Formats: sequence, structure tokens, C-alpha cells
Amino acid sequence: MFTYKPGTHNVVVVVNDIQFELCGHALDSKIYSSGNEKITLAKGWNHFICGFPNHCESGMKLMILVP
Repeated sequence: MFTYKPGTHNVVVVVNDIQFELCGHALDSKIYSSGNEKITLAKGWNHFICGFPNHCESGMKLMILVP
């Protein structure tokens, strides 16, 4: 679950390590912005970043491994 004040952050699902490391995402990436996200995780690595300017670059990103 991701909880944050809407309009200050968002949650962007990125599909690979390169996008995650570079803080980038595809144009068709899923972007959540309600402030109260319940996201079903897929098996394997799940990558998330904040898409607001400079947030990801400042460390607002997360990788979760689901065995």
C-alpha cells in the first residue's frame, strides 16, 4: 500500500531495471495518483518510482521481490 498526499507524489509502475535505475518510464506506464494505492504485486521483481520531478532521483523509488 502506498499512502501519500495527492498532488505531492504519485506511484509509477516501471517494467525493468533500466527504467528503475534511470528514473524513467514508458509513456504507457501505469501511474497511480489517488494517494491511497493498493497495488497487487506480480511474482518476481516489482519496480515503483515517484514520477514527480527530481523525486525518484532523490531516492523515492522501491523494488519489491515476490518469491
